[in-house]
Amino acid sequence: MYFNYEEIDFKLIKGTKKYQDILCCITDVESSSGPSEREARRVQEIALRFLSCLSWELNIGITPSTSYGSGGWSKERGGLSRVKRCTLIPRSFRTRRVKDIVKLPKIDDKYKANALSLFREAKATNSLYYKFLCYWKILEVYNTYRKEKGIHTPETSVEWINHCIDENKWILERAHFNEQLSKKKTIGKYLEDECRTAIAHVMAKYKLAPDSGEGMSKIYTATIIIEELARIFIQQELGLKFKRDQSDNYFFLQKIRRKSIPIFK
Repeated sequence: MYFNYEEIDFKLIKGTKKYQDILCCITDVESSSGPSEREARRVQEIALRFLSCLSWELNIGITPSTSYGSGGWSKERGGLSRVKRCTLIPRSFRTRRVKDIVKLPKIDDKYKANALSLFREAKATNSLYYKFLCYWKILEVYNTYRKEKGIHTPETSVEWINHCIDENKWILERAHFNEQLSKKKTIGKYLEDECRTAIAHVMAKYKLAPDSGEGMSKIYTATIIIEELARIFIQQELGLKFKRDQSDNYFFLQKIRRKSIPIFK
């Protein structure tokens, strides 16, 4: 799949049972050298934003490479039509059929970018504890933004959770959460004290043994709850809920006249 995203041309190559998916940047550089480090960093940031948007749109985890990538494949050697699958960038999507990518959420500030990157990390990790912390951090993103902009924030993260749970009781039902476990605390306070703080500060007084079956079961249930809350938060508070009659918060893949590669715009 060829496409242009944030003024950079890319080719996404579907993986196989042996190779992971590859995200290639198409750029002209001198044959004797690759892109400068500054340009490589810029392209990497754009590529990661694309992967975060793709993770949100497809509801899948994507683990990107930790490096900028590897060497290019020049036109003299066949260009990208004959590129070898030797660069492993995002984690393979081979576990499911992926539909055509026709739309992506529009990221127009660093707070949306941070929220979607945390969502991608949470979906990709196998660690329950890290997954929970990523989702929790998403809820804190916009409050930080409002404080920096001097906008009054009527709710803390805990208060927002309680309000959201009151309007979406199905979240607790889906997680099979026994409200007696909250020890008369609100759901927000329970998630903060018994889960978030207990994970961040593993001490005897928090009574969370990371390797115990009881502790893992507790965090597993809490993670189901916090994932749904994070999803609602991104849709409602950050404005990334897709609506057919109001789609200015999304990019769409469009074929532009006289352009060989379609563009997300």
